[in-house]
Amino acid sequence: MKAWLTGCLAAALLFGGASLGRSEDGKDKNKDKEKDKAAADLEAQFKKLDTGGNGTLYLAEYVGNKQGEEKTKAEKLFRRKDKDKDLQLTLAEFKREVQLPDNKKKKDAKKAKPKAKKDK
Repeated sequence: MKAWLTGCLAAALLFGGASLGRSEDGKDKNKDKEKDKAAADLEAQFKKLDTGGNGTLYLAEYVGNKQGEEKTKAEKLFRRKDKDKDLQLTLAEFKREVQLPDNKKKKDAKKAKPKAKKDK
């Protein structure tokens, strides 16, 4: 009986150990940790930019002292993240991943798509 329990324990460790480093839903725990770290980094960045300390970012706080093209890109990104268009970003809006459209890609896409001709 003792040998059987020892064998069962060894089998459980052997086959159960294969899932070490993975959560129950099969996702890699390291990826979960990376996501948690990225979220914490974004929260820290948000707090750093929130000079008013009110829990929201205004355009001036978001843009900071950027100049020229960097300022323009930051303003566009702010407006894309500002989902409710209240001219301030909450932490949730700040965390949203949005991409600015690349003008060259848009132009290339327009050239690649042939226009459909209307039949009369």
